[in-house]
Amino acid sequence: MQRRHRIAPLTLLSVMAVMLALTVIARAAAADPRRVAIVFAADTDRETESARDIARDVGTALTHGRFIVIDPGAFPKSIPAFDAIPHFADWRAIRAEALMIGHLAHARDGRLRVEVRLWSTDSGMQMLGYRYLVGPNRLPELENIIVEAVSERLAPPVPPRLVHFPR
Repeated sequence: MQRRHRIAPLTLLSVMAVMLALTVIARAAAADPRRVAIVFAADTDRETESARDIARDVGTALTHGRFIVIDPGAFPKSIPAFDAIPHFADWRAIRAEALMIGHLAHARDGRLRVEVRLWSTDSGMQMLGYRYLVGPNRLPELENIIVEAVSERLAPPVPPRLVHFPR
């Protein structure tokens, strides 16, 4: 019995040390900003300005998190259509880790149809895809929803903090 009591505190300390080390490693990994390219397009000139505004506002919000938004001047010459699969080598060449492609159009009922796809340039896999229908006055709210969805998908999970309870 005594042997068990001697081993248990050491085992508990070892587990706690490993958990602490993993927490430090995970937080260090989370501190490295991810590089994201954001492309928004529209069908008409009337919608193009709104599409540019969405890309700018979403990019600005993402830069306040753990992301670096790549300057559109560095983008490849051929920008993919929303419904096409991007040529990922072009985006990896500018060191983009993720590519967000958006599309804006007016729906028949007067609302805006905003579609967003997020791609991993490393794996070539689509990470998320959404279609929203909103009134023009709700674009700021929609931008926040897009930022939240992208942030949750791209940011690595942060492990819970170790909590020490008093004895």
